[in-house]
Amino acid sequence: MPSPPSASTSPSWLLSPALDLLLIINIGWPLLVLVAWLGAAPAQEDWQFLQVYFLTTPHRWLTLGLVWGDARRRQTQGTLYLGILLAAILVCGLVQAGTGALTCLVAVDFLWNTWHFAAQNHGIYRLYTGKIHPATDATERLLRVLIRGSIIYVVLRASGWLRAPDTALLTILDTACGTILIALLLVAFVRFRSSRAGSLYLASVVLLYGAWLLAEVLGERSLILPLATASAWFHASEYLAVCSWSVQKQAGRQTTPAQLSTAGWIYRLAPLWASTMLIYILVVGVGSWYLNRQIAELWLAMNLVAAFLHYAYDGLIWRRSNTQTAVAVQ
Repeated sequence: MPSPPSASTSPSWLLSPALDLLLIINIGWPLLVLVAWLGAAPAQEDWQFLQVYFLTTPHRWLTLGLVWGDARRRQTQGTLYLGILLAAILVCGLVQAGTGALTCLVAVDFLWNTWHFAAQNHGIYRLYTGKIHPATDATERLLRVLIRGSIIYVVLRASGWLRAPDTALLTILDTACGTILIALLLVAFVRFRSSRAGSLYLASVVLLYGAWLLAEVLGERSLILPLATASAWFHASEYLAVCSWSVQKQAGRQTTPAQLSTAGWIYRLAPLWASTMLIYILVVGVGSWYLNRQIAELWLAMNLVAAFLHYAYDGLIWRRSNTQTAVAVQ
């Protein structure tokens, strides 16, 4: 991994142009969709297998390492993080004991995850553009609503959660969302000179969700699953990459070996972060596949706990402090 940028500058790229394009901007998602679509069911199952076990699961469990591997977070908000952990375990345990199933929690997970997707996409866009376009600007507040709102609408629409009493209303909503996505694409084009990385990122996100909405409107059901897989792939890949950037950046602020050794075990891994992440993803991927085959119900409960912690912890660890000038990303 390249050295993290100085905190006093606004980087055009977080890791490097090539890594950002591949892992954060995810320029390869159209190829993933095309291969899955042309390959029909077998290809879609292969992509889903890789996405679920080697991207989605590792990216969720990594959040626990970001929290409990950071000494500063444990010291300042350890009680809060522990309370959230115990609450998640208690709720999942009570629901399982009371109903014998976790169906209602899976529904909660889906809805919370939908918000989480939208918040993360907007947050990473702000990470690229925050120093150029302050969050206090009216335009940025409007973009926050439009980016998050359009993504939430597309996911709920394509998943069947959003229904309208008549087709006319649904057509109006689809048209409004499509118009917003086109407007966001124009924003990316207009801002390209001031923030190339941010504009490319916004364009990639908009095109993905625009294609997803179009497939739903046109009734191209064969494209829905490949696009959903690409969306989950996009989300987990960018999260792992941005966390890598964040860990390296925080480790780079520790000016002495003594400071680094007391910052937390996750920052001591920063010099070997690329190999560490590769081993972590492989171990979690193979391990989760094995556990899902051996103790599927218990593993589902454990993953639901990890998912709720992922959403709740992310809302805390990526929120901008009032005294910081860094850009927040949820």
